[in-house]
Amino acid sequence: MSSEIDYSFALEIDTSRIRHVLNKIAKGLYYIDVGKPLPDFVNIQFKYAGNQPQILIEPPLDEPIKEAKKSVLGDNVVVYWRNTIKNNPANSMTWLVFNHFHSFLILTYMDHMI
Repeated sequence: MSSEIDYSFALEIDTSRIRHVLNKIAKGLYYIDVGKPLPDFVNIQFKYAGNQPQILIEPPLDEPIKEAKKSVLGDNVVVYWRNTIKNNPANSMTWLVFNHFHSFLILTYMDHMI
């Protein structure tokens, strides 16, 4: 009998489901801030920090997060900082942290912003 342990994921990670949930979160945060739905023509992109959340606050991202509004949902289960760009809430950067560990950067923007 071998004493080695085979390390593997207990479940498959469904990235399409994660993208769907992050899309819903981006739309929900826009709705909370503006009081109406995010227009369909607004693009949404994500970056997952993995086990290196510091990459989401290194330059050039260090300046926008300083001006971002911090919000806490639940018992610190979800913490996010949201910053609008050029005073247009459809163009935003949101730093999102789940359970102090899983960090994402969510960008919403209109095509003419790139």
